[in-house]
Amino acid sequence: MYFHNVIGQDDLKARLTDTARRGIIPHARLFCGRTGSGTFPLALAYARYLNCSDRTDTDACGKCHSCRQYDALAHPDLHFVFPIVADKKRKRTVCDDYLGEWREMLTEHTYFDLDEWLDRMETAGKQALIYAEESDQMIRKTSLRIYEAQYRVLIVWMPERMHAACANKLLKLIEEPPAHTVILMVSDAPDLILGTILSRTQRLDVRPIEADALAHASYTPVMDGDADPGEVVWTWVPYQEDASVGKDRPVVVIGADGPGVYVVQLTSKDHGLDAEQEARNGRFWLDIGSGAWDPKGRPSQVRLDRALWVLSTDVRREGAVLPRATWQRVVDAIDRHHRAH
Repeated sequence: MYFHNVIGQDDLKARLTDTARRGIIPHARLFCGRTGSGTFPLALAYARYLNCSDRTDTDACGKCHSCRQYDALAHPDLHFVFPIVADKKRKRTVCDDYLGEWREMLTEHTYFDLDEWLDRMETAGKQALIYAEESDQMIRKTSLRIYEAQYRVLIVWMPERMHAACANKLLKLIEEPPAHTVILMVSDAPDLILGTILSRTQRLDVRPIEADALAHASYTPVMDGDADPGEVVWTWVPYQEDASVGKDRPVVVIGADGPGVYVVQLTSKDHGLDAEQEARNGRFWLDIGSGAWDPKGRPSQVRLDRALWVLSTDVRREGAVLPRATWQRVVDAIDRHHRAH
């Protein structure tokens, strides 16, 4: 994961690279944001950048020995802590026992959630925790001599799921960290983290992708074969519950940023009939009526709670242009939903 792989978040990327170049490296950072906003990708890209031996002003080089080790998620000075479901019968009681599944998931993609991780561990429906035993592992790893990096990095995903004993030992580690040790915590529920830990970290709030989509919103449709804001196009959309699979779907292009575009899902299914159930599941829709984008003339709805960033080259085909007024209704509805949630 590099900074250029992180969707949006240009202001945070600039802040992280600037402070790193100036040698301002807090020993404990907390990346906060809701699932899908890019908290974990940002933390991993930052860890790589810290140890890159030939970094640019904006990103790691991707060629040095450190970057190659980060590509394989096997740098000896990079450590991960994450919730697990302990299984004493299978002798899987600490994070290192699940490193194979963890690396496999991160190699496929870094925008994931707890449900997907539980599926990877084959423990769906069970409660995952960072157990007290993990604190001894963290202390041991951070007490070892740094092998070759400038900084030893410990990435803690979901510290709000720490056992109290583990959290208290992490507190001591944050208060008196070994030299050149950086602890990066990633949370989507910071209010559940021990207050004494929160007060000792430098917090970074990562805004949802919808906020970046709105920041880049502009109505500039041109039916030239490229995906432009204001158009309905088709692209591969990953399933929210399992980002490794998905299907081709129509989407509305909201804005453009770099080599890609921000899109929201379009459907002809009438979610007015199950709006309450959809809302309970965190899905919210806007009815935009019918138009040329649906050859059968069916009324369509746009999903407001989930924006995606896709490469322009991944767009399969153009469908139609939304009228400016309809497109603006979509943007305004996304904005209202984003502010309300």
